[in-house]
Amino acid sequence: MINLGLETIKYIIVIQCILFISGIIIAFNRPKNHKFKRMLPRPIKVSISFLMSFTAIIVFLNSNNLTHKYSMFVLIGMILSSFADLIMCRLIKTKNNLIGGMIIFSLAHINYALAYISVMINEDVFKLYYLIVAIVIFLSVVILEYKSFIGKYSEEKITELGAIFYGAIITNMFIFSMFLFISVGGVFKYTFLAAIIFMISDCIIASTDILGYNFKLEGIAVWITYITAQMGIICAPIIGLMIPR
Repeated sequence: MINLGLETIKYIIVIQCILFISGIIIAFNRPKNHKFKRMLPRPIKVSISFLMSFTAIIVFLNSNNLTHKYSMFVLIGMILSSFADLIMCRLIKTKNNLIGGMIIFSLAHINYALAYISVMINEDVFKLYYLIVAIVIFLSVVILEYKSFIGKYSEEKITELGAIFYGAIITNMFIFSMFLFISVGGVFKYTFLAAIIFMISDCIIASTDILGYNFKLEGIAVWITYITAQMGIICAPIIGLMIPR
């Protein structure tokens, strides 16, 4: 089954690339005054997101003893991410789509962190001080961001508070990916690299949507880093098998 799964994922990656390139072509051929110029069309975003969830299902079904819980939590996280993508694309209406998306993405990142922790526990390398460091960093990020951003960049305090807690949660996801790489290594170096890319993706979003900076290629940059990060986290256990030797 593993060979069939790998071949399917390779085809999915090709389809994602075709969709993404098609989306860029459509985005750049829109009129100059188009509201969503230089942004991927919503159908393409949703299609790519669902393909990532399908990939997570395949990887989970092909998981072994080391990666079973990892792939299970990642699958849950990716399904939540797809739901959040629907909210961010405004296909699911909420009172505040940005906050709604951040809440669901926060739950996704918590599941990713649990995925990393599950591998470390399974390998008997999880240390109590990892948790202590994560808690200290979480609180430090919340306090630092609160003092730096609250009341300065958005008229809605709830948006700033949501961004603060989301920032702390994704930082913790990154920290646990680093602990996973340090303590287990191997294929999980791809998880760590993907977590770094995820941080870059969300920094771009924060810079434009929260801090108000103007970045013409923001929509394209966010999605290329987002897709790379998600696929890296999902496929980390099998990337070594997918790379030609």
